[in-house]
Amino acid sequence: MKKVLAILLCFVVILMPGCSKKQNSNGNKTVKSAESIQIQDNTFITQCNDIYKNPDNYKDKLIVVQGMYNEATISGTVHHYVTRHYVPQNSSGTLASVGFEINYNGDFPSAGNWIKVYGFIEPITTNGTKSVILNVSNLDELQEKGVEIVSN
Repeated sequence: MKKVLAILLCFVVILMPGCSKKQNSNGNKTVKSAESIQIQDNTFITQCNDIYKNPDNYKDKLIVVQGMYNEATISGTVHHYVTRHYVPQNSSGTLASVGFEINYNGDFPSAGNWIKVYGFIEPITTNGTKSVILNVSNLDELQEKGVEIVSN
């Protein structure tokens, strides 16, 4: 009986490290579950800004974010986004968007639909301007919308 317990214990110890890892569908990044960042409603703008300012602090962490799916065609190329709205200071109430451009190899929902994405930040430079793109491994379309207009 003691031998069986010892063998089972060794088997569990060997398998445990693999249980705490997540891998995206592209297979190119593996991180521990504890290394994920969930962008919250009440700190949405602050967290997004910190990721843009300090992308190296986030590029190996799984980013989980909800927002509206939007797309825009720029110079003939379609760009995809997950965004929320906010009212900039001194703007007379005009809404602006905050969020991330996303890179995803699957099907996209209709513009304006609420999505939840899981992905990894990649620092990029476009025409001399530094930014980030969220390489999405999983995109879920949600029926219930979250907070559309954030204020922090």
